[in-house]
Amino acid sequence: MTSPRFFDIVVVTDSRLVGGGNKSLAQEITAHAAAGYTTGLLSLSGPARGGGRPVDSSLQALIESGLLTMVRPDQDTEAKLVIARSPSMFEVAQPFKPRLRARHWLLVANAFNTSREVSGMLYDPIEVENRAAELFGHQWTWIPLSTVVRRNMLRSHPKLNLSSYTWSNIINTSDWWIDRPQTLKRPIRLGRHSRDAPGKWPSDKAELLSAYPSDPGFEVSIMGGARTPTGILGALPNNWNVLPFGAMSPKDFLREVDIYPYFHHPLLKEAFGRAVLEAVATGAIAILPHYFEPIFFEAAVYAEPREVADIAGRLAESPSYLKERRDEARNLLEERFSYQSHVERIRSLIGPPRGTVIPAAPSVPVLRDISLTDSGKTTVLFYTDNGHGLGHVSRLMAYAKRLSSAYQPYFLTMSEAYHLVFEQGFPVEYFPSAKKMGFSAKQKPDWEEIFYRRMTMMLDRLRPAVVVVDHVNPPEILRILKQEFPDIRFVWSRRGLWRQHRKPAGLRMADSFDYVIEPMDLAAAIDMGFTTRQAQGTVCVPPVSLVQRDELIPRAEARAALGLPETGTVVLLNLSADSTSDLVSLILRIKTLLLMYAGDDESLTIFAPRHALHSAELGQIDGVVMKPVYPVALYASAFDAAISTAGYNSYHELVHLGIPSVFVARATHTLDDQNRRASFAPIAGFGRSAQQIDSLEFEEALKAVLDPRQSRRMSAAALEASPINGANTAAAAIEIIAENSNLESLDSLLQVATHATGELHSTTNDGMLQSESSPETRDSSVSAGERNEHRNLDEPAPVAGPIPESTHGDSDGEEAQ
Repeated sequence: MTSPRFFDIVVVTDSRLVGGGNKSLAQEITAHAAAGYTTGLLSLSGPARGGGRPVDSSLQALIESGLLTMVRPDQDTEAKLVIARSPSMFEVAQPFKPRLRARHWLLVANAFNTSREVSGMLYDPIEVENRAAELFGHQWTWIPLSTVVRRNMLRSHPKLNLSSYTWSNIINTSDWWIDRPQTLKRPIRLGRHSRDAPGKWPSDKAELLSAYPSDPGFEVSIMGGARTPTGILGALPNNWNVLPFGAMSPKDFLREVDIYPYFHHPLLKEAFGRAVLEAVATGAIAILPHYFEPIFFEAAVYAEPREVADIAGRLAESPSYLKERRDEARNLLEERFSYQSHVERIRSLIGPPRGTVIPAAPSVPVLRDISLTDSGKTTVLFYTDNGHGLGHVSRLMAYAKRLSSAYQPYFLTMSEAYHLVFEQGFPVEYFPSAKKMGFSAKQKPDWEEIFYRRMTMMLDRLRPAVVVVDHVNPPEILRILKQEFPDIRFVWSRRGLWRQHRKPAGLRMADSFDYVIEPMDLAAAIDMGFTTRQAQGTVCVPPVSLVQRDELIPRAEARAALGLPETGTVVLLNLSADSTSDLVSLILRIKTLLLMYAGDDESLTIFAPRHALHSAELGQIDGVVMKPVYPVALYASAFDAAISTAGYNSYHELVHLGIPSVFVARATHTLDDQNRRASFAPIAGFGRSAQQIDSLEFEEALKAVLDPRQSRRMSAAALEASPINGANTAAAAIEIIAENSNLESLDSLLQVATHATGELHSTTNDGMLQSESSPETRDSSVSAGERNEHRNLDEPAPVAGPIPESTHGDSDGEEAQ
C-alpha cells in the first residue's frame, strides 16, 4: 500500500473559474511557495460558470512552474491545512469522495449576495456547510473574505458559525508597484477595469456621469466594455476610451490611470474588490463608496459619485496631498494585503513549513508547456472525443507510444479519464464536452467558439507538425483551424465498422483532413458501414492495440501484481456500462453464471479492473478481485479467458493477445456496430459472442471458454488472426506525414510506411479484404472452416465508389474501450 502524499496546504476550488477568486488564490499559492510551504490543488465541479479551460490560466501557470500540484480525489492525501474557495461548488453533487485528511479546514466565503438582480453568487450557507462536511467527513470553519461578506451572511443567517478573522486577498506589492510622477498629468486620467455587467455600473445617469465625467478636463479609460453605460447614457462621452475585457494586462492598463473611481449598482456590495486592490497596488488613488472603508481602510478615499471631480482636482493641485495618499496606501498594502501578511497568518495556523519537497507523482496530471522541456523534437498533437469508455484515447496512445524519440506527443482530450494519459507518460490537457460544460444543443455554437479559442491557443503554443483527431464527428471548427494553420497536417483516425445506413454529419469533414488513417477491424469482411466507400486519402493499417505481445508481463508476475492465486483458472471481466450501478449489476450477473458453469473447478477466480470512469463510486464486489489497473491488457498473461464488451480496443487487444473471449455488444445507439463485431468472433473461430447476458446463447458461450479443449482452439485462432499491431504502422505513417509535406501521392506514403514497418502487405483481390467489392455484395457468411482464407488483415481496406447522399444524421460519437 502506498503512503499518502503530504502537503502543507491543499486548496479546494472549481479550477475552471476565471474570476478574481482563482486569481487571488494563485497569489496565495505563490506566497506559500516563496515561504517554503507546499500546496496541492483539488478541483471540484461547481455550477457551470467556468471558462473553456480545465484549469484557470493563473493556476495552470503555477502547475507548469512546479509551485502547485494537482491532487486526484482517489489519492490518499494529508495536509496541515485545507482552504476551500467558491462555496457554491459544494451545492453541486460530486462524482467522488476525496480521500483527504487534514488538521484545519477553512471554508472561505469569498462572495455572498442576496439579490439576483446584480449577482449570480447566491448560495445557502447551511446547505454548503452540510454538504462540505458530508463530502469530506469533517466540519469546516467559515471565514469571510471581508467585513462586507460577514455582514451579509449574518444578516440572513444570524446563527452561522463564522470565524472572528477575515481572509483578505493579497497581492505581490513589490511586483505591482509603479513609480509615478509626483504631480498628475492634465487632463486628469481616470480609469476602471471590470466586467461589463449591470451590477458593475451605477444605474442612475447623473451618478454615472459624476463618477466618470464627460468634462474634457478628464480623460476616462475603461477596460472591460461599456454596453451597460451605453444603455444608460444613450451614447458614450467623447472623452471615454473603451477597451474590451482582457485587452491588456491590468498592470499595463493601470500605468495610464492615476485616479481609480469605482462605483456600481446601488444593490451591489462587492465582497472584496480584486480590481480595486490591483489599482491601489500600482499607486493609483482609488475613490470608492463608503462601505469599502472597513476593507481598504487608509488605502483609498471614500466619497459619493458627485464628489469625484472635486477630489480628483485636489489631488491634481496638491502634490503633497497626492504623496500623502500614495504613502498611506502603500503602507497599508504591506500591512494587510502583502505576501508577508499572508504567510504570517498561515504560520499562525499551522506553524512553519514541513520542509519536504514533494516529488511529482506519475498519477498527477500536470499540464506543462512541452516547448520548455522538449525543444528540438517535432510535436504531434492528439485530440480525442469523450466517449462512453476509453476507446478514442487508448487508440491514440497506441500511436503515440510507438512514435520515435524524435517526436513529442501531446494530448488534448474530452475523456474524463485524462489522468490515464499522463500516467502513460504523455503531457495532456482536458477539454470538457459541450454536455459536460452545461451547454444545451442550441448553445453548441457557444461551446464551439470556446473550443476554437482553446485550439488556437494550443496550436500557437505547441506548433505541432501534425494534429491527429480520433473523433466520430470531428467539430466543424477544425475546418477553419486547418485554413488558419496551413503548415500543420491534419489527420483523421477513423475506425470502421459503422452501423449500416448510419451516416453522421461529421463524415463530410473528411475533406478537411490531409489524410485519414483507418485502423482495420477484424470483422471487416462483414462491415456494411459508409466508411468502406470512402477511398480518397485513406491509409489503412492493421488492427490497432495499445499493448502488444512483446510487452506482456509474465504470467507469475502479472498474477502476483493483481493479487491473484498462482494456480487455477482466472477469468477477466472487461466490461463497461453507462453508470456504476449498471456496471455492478453486469458483474454480479456474470459472476453468478460463471460460478454455475465452472463445474468442479473450485479454483476459479474472477478479476474485474476498476474502470477509470467508475472507480470513485465502484465499491468492492464480493467474490471478485478488483484493482484499478490500466491498461489491463498488460496483465493478459494472468487470464485464461475473458468476458468483454465488443468495443474496438477491447476486442482487438484480447484477440491480438490470444485470450479466449466471450464478446457481448453494449446495448447503445452509438455509431460503432458492436453487434456485428461480436458476431464475427465465432465466425472466425477466435471467440464466442452473445447479444444478451440473460440468454441461452451467453450460457453456451461461457461453457465454451471454460472448456480447456475449446479455449485452446480459440487462443490459437486468435493468435493467428491478429499476428501484428497496426499501431506501429500508424505511427510510421504519422512520422512520414510530419516529415514530408509534399508527398506526390498516397501510394508513396503507403510504400514508405510499408518499408518502415514491414507490416503492410499489398492488397489482394481475395480473402477478407476484397478490393473491388462493395459492402452490399461482399459475402457476409464466412464460416469457421474458411477462417484460414480470411485472416490476412495487415492489408489496406477496400474502398469503392463515392459516398451516397443520405439524410441520416448522428450525434457526437461515443465509444467504449
